[in-house]
Amino acid sequence: MKGPGIGGSRRQAVDLDASLVSTSFLPDLEGRLPLVIRPAVAHVDLAAWAAAHRDQIDGSLLGHGALLFRGFGLSTTADFERVASAVCPDLFAEYGDLPRDGESKRIYKSTPYPPELPILFHNESSHLPQWLRGEPASG
Repeated sequence: MKGPGIGGSRRQAVDLDASLVSTSFLPDLEGRLPLVIRPAVAHVDLAAWAAAHRDQIDGSLLGHGALLFRGFGLSTTADFERVASAVCPDLFAEYGDLPRDGESKRIYKSTPYPPELPILFHNESSHLPQWLRGEPASG
């Protein structure tokens, strides 16, 4: 007795997500950071892909030290925020006195300071009421 499908063969699951992106390195930096992630087909929704592949992203980041996403057609602050939130759902959103970029909830503009004046050395984020989340530095 033949099973379902063409010629009696059974259908097999295909992981289409695996072929949506490709990885490489920058020229002359083979095997070194950053790992470059590009769309392998047109119109990849990077935020959706990132949300579905967070373990892969975390593993790649741990293994390579840096990731560079290129060619995904992100053109607005909202596009970037959507991807950043997919990669890190707990993205810090209370950054003191910096102005937000447009309608963004978690993306900020750089320090509003006259470009002709230098910004003196300072302790980054020392004005915040709590430490930013992240792994403690080893040293």
